[in-house]
Amino acid sequence: MFSLFCSCSTKRLAPVAVEAGCDAVVVQSKSYNARHNSKSLEGLIFSKLVDSLDVPIIVGKQLNYNVTRELMEQGVDGILVGVGPGSGFTSREVLGVGVPQVSATLECLSARDDYFKLTGRYVSIITDGGIRTGGELCKSFVAGADA
Repeated sequence: MFSLFCSCSTKRLAPVAVEAGCDAVVVQSKSYNARHNSKSLEGLIFSKLVDSLDVPIIVGKQLNYNVTRELMEQGVDGILVGVGPGSGFTSREVLGVGVPQVSATLECLSARDDYFKLTGRYVSIITDGGIRTGGELCKSFVAGADA
């Protein structure tokens, strides 16, 4: 069983979900990086979350090398890749920005491969945005995504 949280509820509810038998925690947000810390109160710090829970922590939605690498250095076990390419998202239309899914996947894979060479710790890359056809799925696996 997985528990999916947005950033605002993770700190409070993830321990409850794990106690109830959750096998992994997935934190979804478009604005995560390891440096997103408030000066006035302690927000969600992934290294502390990882240390406090005995289940894999998966974080999404990532697009680039630097943020992916920072999250790996915080100890997360998996990275979800992609923001806005899917038919259910309006980010590209509303904001006018986006990164093609296979490009984002390659960025995150590059971070993972460099991190693995440095530490020997393998972090799963899960490309989950904008995959609507078999061809798009094949591109993700050919690029090197784990799922």
